[in-house]
Amino acid sequence: MGKDNNDKSAKKAGFIGAIVGAIAGVLAGVFALAPKGAKQNREDAKAKADDIKDDAQQKLQELEGELMAQIDEVKARANEAKGRAEAELKDLQGKLEAKKLEVKAAIKDEEQDQDSVVRASKDLIKAVKSKLS
Repeated sequence: MGKDNNDKSAKKAGFIGAIVGAIAGVLAGVFALAPKGAKQNREDAKAKADDIKDDAQQKLQELEGELMAQIDEVKARANEAKGRAEAELKDLQGKLEAKKLEVKAAIKDEEQDQDSVVRASKDLIKAVKSKLS
C-alpha cells in the first residue's frame, strides 16, 4: 500500500513539474523568441496559460476518476471481506452453541451417573448394616 502512495506522489510531483516546466517554456518562448509587440505577447501568453490550465484540469479530472474507481474497488473488497467474516462468525457461533449443548449433556449424564453411584452406595451400606445387625 505504501508503494502505491509513493508512486502516486511521484506521478503527482511529475505532473506538477511538467506543468510548471511547460508554463516556463511557453513564457520564455513567447517573451524571448517571438518578435511581437508587448500586447500581442501578453495575449499569446494568456492563451497558452489558458491552454495549459485546461490541460491540467482535464488531467486532474482523469486522475480523480481513476481515484474514485480505486476507492469503489476498495469498498467492494471491504464489503466482500466483511460478508465473509460475518458468515464465518455465524458459523463459529453455531459450532460454539452445539459444543455448549454437548457439554451440558455430558455434565447431565455425569450427574446422573454420580446419582446412580450414590444410590448404589447407600443401598450397599444398608445391605451391609442389615447383615451386621
